[in-house]
Amino acid sequence: MRILIVEDDDKTANYLTRGLSESGYIVDRANDGDTGLTQTLEGIYDFLIVDKRLPGVDGLELVRRLRERELTLPILMISGLASIADRVEGLQAGCDDYLGKPYAFSELLARIEANEWWRHGHDHRRNPRVRDLFMLWMEEPRGLAWIELVSPDAQAWLLGWMD
Repeated sequence: MRILIVEDDDKTANYLTRGLSESGYIVDRANDGDTGLTQTLEGIYDFLIVDKRLPGVDGLELVRRLRERELTLPILMISGLASIADRVEGLQAGCDDYLGKPYAFSELLARIEANEWWRHGHDHRRNPRVRDLFMLWMEEPRGLAWIELVSPDAQAWLLGWMD
């Protein structure tokens, strides 16, 4: 998977580039929103990580412009601005996810992997998650064989919720 990081801070960009490269991703970087927009429109990226505060076109405007062009690649916004209002603003602009700084690299990586997993199909028996259970329940409303994948407390809650 090829990821573009749109981040003006060298330290953060190098940290992300190193970690993602070591995790097997192909990583490119844009230093500002204008360059990020141009590179993204080349159509070679599978995932975009965008800082909210960027020189030139800011992260929110970058995301809006990409969504206006009906680009559907997943976008994760990262920012030191992480209030509920900030996160909602990012999601409403068109981001698929929003991660406040500081963050653990393991969380960022898990969010990328989860997004990849959802976009490219999933097998709930291989990699069960709570949201998978809800998706499966929506697809197979009375197929209760999957309920064993969660704890007894969660089983009770889910079964009560389904009735």
